[in-house]
Amino acid sequence: MKETIGNLISNTAVVDAPGANTGKKSIFKDEIPTARLDRPLRVLQVASIDLAIKNLLLPLMKSLAEAGFEVEGAAADTGEGVAEEIERSGFRFHRINVKRSVKPIDLIESFKSIRNLLRRERFDIVHFHTPIAAFIGRIAAKSVNVPFVLYTAHGFYHHEGMKPVTKFFFESLERFACRFFTDYLFCQSIEDSLSALSKHYLDSDKILHIGNGVDTSLFKPDVETGSIVRRELRIPPDAVVVTFIGRMVKEKGVLDLISAFKLVLKSAPDTYLVMAGDTGRTMDRDQDTMHRLKEESSNGELRKKIIFTGFYEHPHRLLTATDIFVLPSYREGVPRTVCEAMSSGVPVIATNIRGPREEIDDGVTGYLISTHSPEELAEKIAFLATNKGKRTVMGMNAREKAERYFDERFVLARQIEVYKRFSRVLSTKSTVIG
Repeated sequence: MKETIGNLISNTAVVDAPGANTGKKSIFKDEIPTARLDRPLRVLQVASIDLAIKNLLLPLMKSLAEAGFEVEGAAADTGEGVAEEIERSGFRFHRINVKRSVKPIDLIESFKSIRNLLRRERFDIVHFHTPIAAFIGRIAAKSVNVPFVLYTAHGFYHHEGMKPVTKFFFESLERFACRFFTDYLFCQSIEDSLSALSKHYLDSDKILHIGNGVDTSLFKPDVETGSIVRRELRIPPDAVVVTFIGRMVKEKGVLDLISAFKLVLKSAPDTYLVMAGDTGRTMDRDQDTMHRLKEESSNGELRKKIIFTGFYEHPHRLLTATDIFVLPSYREGVPRTVCEAMSSGVPVIATNIRGPREEIDDGVTGYLISTHSPEELAEKIAFLATNKGKRTVMGMNAREKAERYFDERFVLARQIEVYKRFSRVLSTKSTVIG
């Protein structure tokens, strides 16, 4: 797979929007060429909610700022102080009305909100994240002739668990958005990269696999901190701690995890399950699952052995107290939590789906299991819970792989290089701007 942007920066190319990546004339009017730029390029990072910017995008934003770009963020404000926290990090934050809903009226409102912002502020590069915001946002961006539009597929919305007709529908939408409204595509998943190439979403020199990564100097084994965290959570020092970090929604497999844990306690009674994730977020769409979780875990022995922490501000601390990390999802991109756990020296049990199977070496750094299989999940948890030696070896292997493949510095460097090439285009060529 090429890591250049080829035709986009050819000596004779003039970048049109959106026709630059299709060989077609721009479908939008009012194109006004601008002169050579003598200012920092304005970059906007867009996601559905502010938490995504805080938890996923701040390292990229900081790296871009260090590279000389003027970086800002835009997302829906959850009203929990996250937007203000982003601003305290030194970045201007734009509150937009993006809803995590595919209802036509909500999509139209989200489109208008993004389009109004982009028309008013006139950014040079707009980089989209999260599926709904990215789909409507790319169309909005090109409708006001944003010079360069990027999209990071943290995991395409379509996946192998969908019905074939449904999957084809969403694949077609993504192909449409990429071919007509996207200048460059970053993919965290190798499988997504290969799919985008084989289905001709964009030319091969405009698709780049970037992987996913974490700060391996922050996420690392730390016995002392682990002991402190266990005391804070009132977990005995010799107990086995199984941890889940994520949204409390059905597609994360959390109900399967509760069912599995009931079985685990029969053979490994000294095991605790820590579930970290916001248990009251009104913006999430699956409140029914949260209610079922609380109901099923409030009875008998489970009430003593399952700990809901709510949103955990510093997951690196929690992982130092963890013996086994689990992620029984039905759909993922390349989950950051798996990278975090492996970097922390923790073996991982996850479903054999896109993303986790790229991260986990089955039987070496953890185990891959079938989706919708509480029995198989319970078997693997119980085995590791009762085999400390195996946990230790797998954890060491996981840490070694994370240091080699999941260091976020490498992920950021790949993206910054593409940004710099865009910068050279805008600095030396005429471009299209509304």
